[in-house]
Amino acid sequence: TGAEMKAIGINVVFAPVADVVRSDVGVIGNRSYGTDPDVVGPMVAASVDGLQSGGVAAVAKHWPGHGATEVDSHRALPVVSSTEAEWRTIDLPPFIHAVDAGVDAMMVGHLAMPGLGSGDQPATISPRLTDDLVRNDLAFDGVLFTDAMDMQALDGIAEGELAVLVIEAGIDILLVPPDLAAAVQGITEAVDTGRLSMERIDQSVLRILKMKESLGIVGP
Repeated sequence: TGAEMKAIGINVVFAPVADVVRSDVGVIGNRSYGTDPDVVGPMVAASVDGLQSGGVAAVAKHWPGHGATEVDSHRALPVVSSTEAEWRTIDLPPFIHAVDAGVDAMMVGHLAMPGLGSGDQPATISPRLTDDLVRNDLAFDGVLFTDAMDMQALDGIAEGELAVLVIEAGIDILLVPPDLAAAVQGITEAVDTGRLSMERIDQSVLRILKMKESLGIVGP
């Protein structure tokens, strides 16, 4: 798959799904490798290895784990009631496998996990779920994408403010901002006022350039 994608000019593949299915009525379904983290984890690692050995970047998704959600984030914000112990036992292991396999990137989902100390904030704007857990606990310094930002799970937050919140949470690339000009303006104003530092912007730029270098898109 990786080789075929590269052959037609694609360099980033939004796979594998690292979610462990935990609900019969959930939205992930057969996109997941299954219900057992001991099965899902090695399958995710194998997918990462296959895609990246074919010359494209793999993106493990949907951090911090979409398998227990019963609400479609295209339509509303899912709130997962898992405890931290449940999350660490079931949802976290496949992402650890992905990181250990050297995954280039991960996608952060629009879902809230109050049991992890994030309140009702979706992970995409939660420094606790993203910056703390991904960058610190998981020690992942690759590229972080949002899930598509035109989903209704993020309704009610102004476009410019939403873009800034996403970057403050530790994410590097915003996918499908509904109003790109408003997102750019919000980020620019946040840098101008000092709310976002150039050091923070540079962190994301460096991660993106490193991934591009690994794909042969830019030189060292």
